[in-house]
Amino acid sequence: MRRPGLALAFSSACGSAVLAGLGCGDALVPSPFTRSAVEPDAGPSEPGTRDAGAAELAPGRVDPSVVYGAPCVDDAQCDDAIDCTLGVCDAELGLCRYTGDDASCDDGVFCNGVERCDLRLGCRPGPPMTCSDSTPCTVDVCDEATRSCVSRERDADGDGDVDANCQPGHDCNDLDPNVSTLATEICNNQIDDDCDGEVDEADCQAPRFDSCADALQISASGSYLVPTGGASLDYGSACSTEVPTLRDLVLQVTVPAGPPQDVDVVARASAGELALAPVASCGSAAAEAECLSGSFVSSGESLARLHQYRLAAGVHSIYLWTTANAPVQLAVNLQPGTAEPANRDCTAAATLVPDQAVTANLAVPGPALSSNCTTDRGDRFYEFTLNEAADVRLSAQSLDDLGQPRISLKSADPRLPLLRMSETRT
Repeated sequence: MRRPGLALAFSSACGSAVLAGLGCGDALVPSPFTRSAVEPDAGPSEPGTRDAGAAELAPGRVDPSVVYGAPCVDDAQCDDAIDCTLGVCDAELGLCRYTGDDASCDDGVFCNGVERCDLRLGCRPGPPMTCSDSTPCTVDVCDEATRSCVSRERDADGDGDVDANCQPGHDCNDLDPNVSTLATEICNNQIDDDCDGEVDEADCQAPRFDSCADALQISASGSYLVPTGGASLDYGSACSTEVPTLRDLVLQVTVPAGPPQDVDVVARASAGELALAPVASCGSAAAEAECLSGSFVSSGESLARLHQYRLAAGVHSIYLWTTANAPVQLAVNLQPGTAEPANRDCTAAATLVPDQAVTANLAVPGPALSSNCTTDRGDRFYEFTLNEAADVRLSAQSLDDLGQPRISLKSADPRLPLLRMSETRT
């Protein structure tokens, strides 16, 4: 039970600050209940008790949003031990009056519905969000990242091609994730991989870049198209979803002789999930690598990004994972080497200076810090100090349109603020 008084509550940066003044009158009137209405010689009820029948003694005053309890003479006797209720002593009736605060039950999760305060049971879960549009050719889900319902065309085998039963001319075998109109015709397998009605036609392809022995060689900045047809999962995955269509490809980036360079790789595909990870030695297990998983962007394509800092001259291997039989477009940029920012945890937060903008590379591996600002990306941490109370305005804007930056304030102490900044995508 929350006592009345001045309440100041701050949500995370996703929400707002609420200042609410709560109070009750201090005028007491005699209880309408005579000694005969309660036990002889009984004093006020003990805190934490409820008299369900007490409200019946006040006909015409019962409000469904209010529960009345035991007799009282002050608010201190109206503690029911339920966190989401506000108990006050109704001076006119001489009864504890309890009201609920649904907002105090909010767990910050959108898709599990709206929590409510039950005046007798406390916080209770609400019904989960229902997103179904009753159309059999769509899959409707609640997306926590955007806090909205998302509808996608049905794709039973997850290969990125709509079921032909829903859209004629699309996936000719929605039980085989390696067969679709997006797939590449693979030679000598006696299967119509690309759903064009022909088997092993002249333009069929053998798998490429599927192993360290046949890696895509990259020696300069530029754009590279990586076919995924026929590729298999050879080296395991450190961060990508394990689905039947998961496959890996190998990239080998050569940093020329000279000073260290940064290597920035952006992978895009029209379908399927993507992930990138550097490996110390091609062919080794990826479990020790820092892995950058991708996400779907607003255009519907998937995107993953890996930024490596100060790579020495030589060959550096990268694993690329995908779950779809669709080509992957790579944008590779070799640039002068820079030191990797250290502000990847709270202990190494970078200092913000008022009116001085900073640029943050948010292609950060690792799990996200728990936050009401839902994201599955790693974080950059910043801090600033206030010598006295002040309003602070913080903003973040994407410079490359590859994601949506989010900011959250982690410290409740206004003298020692701590910020985390991450992206919902890359």
